[in-house]
Amino acid sequence: MNGATNSPSRSEGSAPNAVAWVRTWGASPQAPDNSGSFIEPFENSTLRQVVRVSGGGHRIRIRISNEYGTAPLTIGAARVAIADSESEIQAGSGHAVTFSGRPTATVPAGAPILSDPIDLRTAALSRLTISLYLPGPVDTATCHGTFHTLGWLIRDDATALTSLPTNAAPLPAQALITAVEVQPDTPTKASRDRGLPRRWHRLHARHGSALDRLARRSAWTPAADRRAA
Repeated sequence: MNGATNSPSRSEGSAPNAVAWVRTWGASPQAPDNSGSFIEPFENSTLRQVVRVSGGGHRIRIRISNEYGTAPLTIGAARVAIADSESEIQAGSGHAVTFSGRPTATVPAGAPILSDPIDLRTAALSRLTISLYLPGPVDTATCHGTFHTLGWLIRDDATALTSLPTNAAPLPAQALITAVEVQPDTPTKASRDRGLPRRWHRLHARHGSALDRLARRSAWTPAADRRAA
């Protein structure tokens, strides 16, 4: 497979008037043997996971981690979409995810990778469905096992499917995806106060519990900024 070998990307937004990237969802990477639960070895499969963001914007990018992997991680395809329900995506919202302009990537063992920016308008408190196709063997998946969002393991490349197939198996842990960052339409209080995304990043729970409550409290909009001013 022809793909670039990637290391952590440089952050965009270095220009004086650029809108900063803000972390809107995150899960700290863990080694499988230090995690509450983990992913068994697999190959030629798609990981489909649903995450809820706190703040919205007009562009996103995704951080994928192989920091505790024991071998290079090959990404054969990746897509992101707005979730319509737990198992389906919103029609017309699917976008291919690329890495340095390419649809495939190889992430070295011990490293993360940051996707290219994706022009996907995301509302505050919305849910994203992220699908990663891993064609090669994955013996050790960097994960977060003390909580996990909705996720499934699907045989073969299922990144383009709009709904779950019958053979989708629930994931026991959050796998490989460690952050979603967003570019807000305008600078927000959250982008000025970097402590808020960091605090949100460290609190983990299942849908409908502390994670959702904190996301609602942390949701940032220009109107909320005006009230806080």
